Amino acid sequence: MNAAQFGAMQTIREFWNVRKTLIVVGVLACAALTAPAAYATTPTVPVLGDCPRGWYVNEPDEAHRKPTPTKDGLEFKGNQLIHRETTGLSTKDLKPGTFVASPMPDQESFFSVEVNSGPGTYATLRWNATTAKWEMTTGGQFYTDADPDKLVDLPPVKKSHQVVSFGVGYTNSPPGTVTTVVSSVSFRGFTYDLTCQPKPEPTTSSSSPTPSPSVSTSTSASPSASASTSTSVSPSASSSTSVSPSATVTSSSAPVVTTAPGAGGGSGSAGGGLPVTGPDGMVIAGGAVALLAGGVILLVAVRRRRTRFTA
Repeated sequence: MNAAQFGAMQTIREFWNVRKTLIVVGVLACAALTAPAAYATTPTVPVLGDCPRGWYVNEPDEAHRKPTPTKDGLEFKGNQLIHRETTGLSTKDLKPGTFVASPMPDQESFFSVEVNSGPGTYATLRWNATTAKWEMTTGGQFYTDADPDKLVDLPPVKKSHQVVSFGVGYTNSPPGTVTTVVSSVSFRGFTYDLTCQPKPEPTTSSSSPTPSPSVSTSTSASPSASASTSTSVSPSASSSTSVSPSATVTSSSAPVVTTAPGAGGGSGSAGGGLPVTGPDGMVIAGGAVALLAGGVILLVAVRRRRTRFTA
């Protein structure tokens, strides 16, 4: 084999090696670029307190009785329940609330209110939809009456006439045996939505305003006694001055980064978001670009290398 033939074979080997290297670099770059997009669409799971906002359980005795938020509403099973605060309501003016559930719970007294005006007066009043009466269990004794104002005065230890909350849910004993999803609760003329839509993670894009350490400032003056000044955040620092016949006074500030509220929640409530964790899309994209640049440099270096043949 002469020098020309050997050189040709070496050139062919180098060509195939460079081609393999570029294919591997391209695959890695594509994977790095598509990873942020897949991560950005991962939905967060709603939790009680974020969605629906304004609903709670009494801590610590009811901490284990929280229902589960879903996109269709709050899911109740066993002894789970939920409350929402209300003010300015007396048992004298108390009317039962309603709810939308599927399937229907297997306890008729699923809607309830709480009364409390101080230590020793706490009690739960449940509305029995079948008997059309309010029910209360206190001191191991069961009481019932169609008039809630009379009901709180039946026990030996009188209960409060001040209604502090309303809600829905199963009793602790006996617990419910049907898993039900409540999509809304209506009380005192208001309907509260209990549905919760998972919110996708926010993404980093060129359209999103981001703070930058550099500042651009421009000032224009006119013959009249007025001036216009604007300040904005930009990737570079520049300054300009111009004369204009207009007479206006305007000011604008740098764009502010905001976070959209979460979906769901009742009337007068707003959803919240979870902390955003995970890889930064810009860092991954930068790594992909670095891989591609490395492949190009490798190609140039191989082509410039000379093969020497010694007979």
